[in-house]
Amino acid sequence: MKNNFLGNFKFAVLGTVLLLGSCKKDNNYQVPTTYSFDNVNYSEQTSRLSMLTELVTYSQTANVLNAAALDAAKMKNMFSNSNSPFTDTALNNSSLQLKDKTVSSEQLFFEKLMDSLTLVSTFSNNNSPVNGNAGILTNIANTKSYLINANGVELSAIIEKGLMGALLYYQATAVYLGTAQMNVDNITVVPGQGTAMEHSWDEAFGYFGVATDFPGNLSGIKFWGKSCNERESKMGLNSTIMNAFKAGRAAISNEDLGERDVQITIIRRKWELIIAATAVSYLNRSIAAFSTDAAEKHHALSEGYGAVYSLKWGGDPTISASTAEAVLTSLGGSSNPLQINFYNTTLLQIQAAKDAIVAAFPSLGTVKDNL
Repeated sequence: MKNNFLGNFKFAVLGTVLLLGSCKKDNNYQVPTTYSFDNVNYSEQTSRLSMLTELVTYSQTANVLNAAALDAAKMKNMFSNSNSPFTDTALNNSSLQLKDKTVSSEQLFFEKLMDSLTLVSTFSNNNSPVNGNAGILTNIANTKSYLINANGVELSAIIEKGLMGALLYYQATAVYLGTAQMNVDNITVVPGQGTAMEHSWDEAFGYFGVATDFPGNLSGIKFWGKSCNERESKMGLNSTIMNAFKAGRAAISNEDLGERDVQITIIRRKWELIIAATAVSYLNRSIAAFSTDAAEKHHALSEGYGAVYSLKWGGDPTISASTAEAVLTSLGGSSNPLQINFYNTTLLQIQAAKDAIVAAFPSLGTVKDNL
């Protein structure tokens, strides 16, 4: 717990030097074994994860044969939190939304995806979709089915993975761990919330979607936290990312801003690596199913495409947006999912996309075929 009198004295003497990270208290402090600190609050992020969960769940109700058509207005209402669209009344009564936290240039794009998905959902009575005709594809095991558009794209998967990138990943790594949110007051303690800098860090952690005692506790993990854990046996990044979040928060509370910056870099690099590994994993699945299971092929291509799209939105990314868009184009002929056609995608194109991702993330080289 900070001493407010001492903090005010330091602020008067050091001024903005402390805020800019040129001064450090000391490094003789403990990092807790769980994300347990005084004055932590990321309830808004938890609520947005719940909103996204409801949106994704609703969008996937059309993934079964003869499903009821979707309602574009309902999905857009979930996006903007308008007209009480959620089953959780607490979400409806909040002032929070998904739309205003999504990259501004992409907000209309996601609404167009929702419009297109709604139109496609009217074809859920077709159980034999082909190039030019939308419908439901069921895997050969008869355990899963997916709604695909006339170009073989599962739009609900694009919406989910896309918002995981342009909202969750973007807000955490580019906004809350970005320069503006890290060069804020680290003196004044707001009860239940901490300093402005501590609160920004907590909000970034909230978007990762894990419990405070992750990875020991895997209950309730969502979105990127879930993706990270799904790659754990090959990547081993659960503890690395969690430890970085804990160490960075402890550093901020002890005014060790140099260490904070070290942990920001770790979080950004490893989170980005998880997204890249997720993309490669889905591309592997599409290759494996290419000639044997059309449903799994088109589902995996859609998920992989969405993961590559997510790579565009990180803070200080390893891969450039232009490189990510080139990979998207190589997969489906366009970086716009409403213009791609997965019926035309060849094995060589999928392999080329995979190779391009691995080239950008060399540490994937030893596991690229096993993800």
